[in-house]
Amino acid sequence: MNNCIDRIILRDDMTLLTVSGFPANTSDMAQFFAEISSKKVNLDMISQTAPYGGVISISITFSDEQLPEILTVISSLKGLYPNIRTDISSANRKLLFYGEAMRDTPGVTAYIFSVLNKIGCEIKMITTSDIEVSLLTESHSGDDMIKRLEDITGISVTK
Repeated sequence: MNNCIDRIILRDDMTLLTVSGFPANTSDMAQFFAEISSKKVNLDMISQTAPYGGVISISITFSDEQLPEILTVISSLKGLYPNIRTDISSANRKLLFYGEAMRDTPGVTAYIFSVLNKIGCEIKMITTSDIEVSLLTESHSGDDMIKRLEDITGISVTK
């Protein structure tokens, strides 16, 4: 199964922000992302829950270095939407599994999770496309986890 994964890319020092209880409409989401953009924050992963009761949760990741800018965004959001809740987790790492053949290969996600289970890697967030699976993990998993990942998959992890 790993023959359809061409690369595994590691990115350290990532922050996860989850905003819960956010209004489930495009207008408010556009304002949210415009505010982030105005602070020159480069978003990496974005995930949204299905709407329930008119609200959603949005999770985003970005470089730890940009946390001060995001804190100003959160402050203004809480002024506009007093019922939202936020959770921030810094010093995470992102693993990106990439391969053009993933598009037409059933079972890739099952294989990736099997490998992650073997190396004891817990997942905080997942985003996917037809040619990649991106996973956010805690950074305390360390270089030993990366070495075991390389040993099992036979793929060198790049930064």
